[in-house]
Amino acid sequence: MSATNTTAESLAVFRTVSRFITGRPLDGRPRTDAGWVTRGTRPVTPEGRVSRWSLLSHAERAGYRLGATAAAAGTLWGYQSAPEVTTDTLATAAAAGTVAAGYLASERLLNARHHYHWVRPLHLALEGPLRLPAGTVPRSYIRIPRDYPGRTDIGRIDLPPAFAGSDGLSSTVGGIVRTKLGLSDASVTFKLEGRRPHLLIRQTPRPPARVLFADQAVRELVATARESAP
Repeated sequence: MSATNTTAESLAVFRTVSRFITGRPLDGRPRTDAGWVTRGTRPVTPEGRVSRWSLLSHAERAGYRLGATAAAAGTLWGYQSAPEVTTDTLATAAAAGTVAAGYLASERLLNARHHYHWVRPLHLALEGPLRLPAGTVPRSYIRIPRDYPGRTDIGRIDLPPAFAGSDGLSSTVGGIVRTKLGLSDASVTFKLEGRRPHLLIRQTPRPPARVLFADQAVRELVATARESAP
């Protein structure tokens, strides 16, 4: 083997290890615009489809990789020092993992339905007014939980850094959000200061179903009210 080939192989190994530690793609081809601490928002590959893993920031991916490496090293050390205890621990972990996997699979199915019926249609309606880059992934900026109809804090939508809400754009975006999510009585509050503008969606507090005069607080309100407006 020539010295040139040895040097090339050494450099390839070094690059792979460096990418592994820093959370970058091992083949050196970025799939999204993710940064060291910022998550990706859109694909940068011709395919246009990316995984959740590719949307994570480099720091998050590095943490998962190094954590898995540490767990593997700890398991190997456990087999060498206390094999029976390690085997029992792994069996318990495998059983718990099976249960967790079933739960995650059902959650993924429910979230996929929520994404298909609500999140993606909202994204399609917003990408024009917000002038989102082509290929923007809906889940990268729309955070609407599956149970939002029964919540007071409905969700959050991150806005482009240049969004200023001028020319009635805030009203347009707010109307789209209410319409596509089927919200008849909700407030949309825009937070445009700083580097991360966003909007918050909250359900307007509803009046109680019943008000009893026997309630001390109600009697006090009636006693202090004006005669023309009890």
